[in-house]
Amino acid sequence: MRQQTHNPLSLKLLLIITIIAFFLLFILRSNLSSSNHTSRKFSKNNPSRNTNIENCSSTCNKIPSSLSQTLVHYSTSTITPQQTIKEISVTSRILDKKSPCNFLVFGLGHDSLMWHALNHGGRTIFLEEDEAWIEQIKRRFPMLETYHVTYDSKVNQADNLMQVGKGPECTAVSNPKYSMCQLALKSLPSEVYDIKWDLIMVDAPTGYYEEAPGRMTAIYTAGMMARNRLEDGGETHVFVHDVNREVEDKFSMEFLCEGDYLFKLLLIGDSSVGKSCLLLRFADDSYVDSYISTIGVDFKIRTVELEGKTTKLQIIVYDVTEKESFNNVKQWLNEIDRYATDSVCKLLVGNKCDLVESKAVDTETAKAFADELGIPFLETSAKDSINVEQAFLTMAAEIKKKMGNQPANKKSPNTVHIKGQPIEQKSNCCG
Repeated sequence: MRQQTHNPLSLKLLLIITIIAFFLLFILRSNLSSSNHTSRKFSKNNPSRNTNIENCSSTCNKIPSSLSQTLVHYSTSTITPQQTIKEISVTSRILDKKSPCNFLVFGLGHDSLMWHALNHGGRTIFLEEDEAWIEQIKRRFPMLETYHVTYDSKVNQADNLMQVGKGPECTAVSNPKYSMCQLALKSLPSEVYDIKWDLIMVDAPTGYYEEAPGRMTAIYTAGMMARNRLEDGGETHVFVHDVNREVEDKFSMEFLCEGDYLFKLLLIGDSSVGKSCLLLRFADDSYVDSYISTIGVDFKIRTVELEGKTTKLQIIVYDVTEKESFNNVKQWLNEIDRYATDSVCKLLVGNKCDLVESKAVDTETAKAFADELGIPFLETSAKDSINVEQAFLTMAAEIKKKMGNQPANKKSPNTVHIKGQPIEQKSNCCG
């Protein structure tokens, strides 16, 4: 049998095919390796597949689902927020500085999702009067924290409620939950009373017709919460929507601040010198003989209008019939110097000047001491309403004068205020 010979052309073709096969296999393996690397790179939440990943940038983070849902909602919905861009900008500027913060909103509307998103990371609570509307919104946006509230007021009661709001039970600073004021909302969820709010927006309840609840109680309660926060050294911004309407405008002007001066009223001195009685006479124009003894420091608020400026006050008291209480004034002054700022104003008050026969500290000695300190001095009688009003107004004038000499940006921002009424003054003890 004759041996077969190999065709050189066939050998060349086989060699070419083999080379191409190896080349294709190399490309395929490279693609598979690249694909596996890419998968590991984006599997950020799977540590077992992250061995080759180093320093993933912040762009790997997803935006929160609540924010993405908000963006999708407003970019696809034909329903727009109930406030204009100008109105929204007022609150959003504060949110930009404060958030994440505590944000309370009276009302639940088409803009609620926006407010929730703008306070991302904070706590936003919505209070709504319409239960059916709450259920409808919850189905669409379960992330919104909303509570149902009931309002007992009506717009046609606004004038009467305004007069009620000027009474002592409404001007006293207290927790709205326990307030005796008819304007205070006392049945809100417990969270609302317990949380220290950074922002409060009053955009409800309904207030555009006579039988509607109106926003009188919401505005008052928001103001009271702000005052309570202020006394704790905090700050609350209060916004009211629809102030072009009469009720919203009047109640906002009455119970919220217009940016005047703000000062606390603090009386210090020995126990039983009459601090509480002076406060009662000044704030409520009342007097009681059997007042419970306090612990050396007493506090109450009454705001006065002084040359068009709202001012809150601070004072030092001794008993003219007790020499030791006068001697201890130096100790109280040391406490002020130790704990108060340099800008604090001081007024020396000798109380119980009606007790002439029992007087142990003469007027000249006390006046000389006050002059040495460079502070005003007055003798008062809470019982007979002598010089009480004058003492507080003198203090107000001193504070206003000192603040007027400071740069504008050093003035204390006012959040809310209560307007006081002048009381009848009798003869001057000092003559």
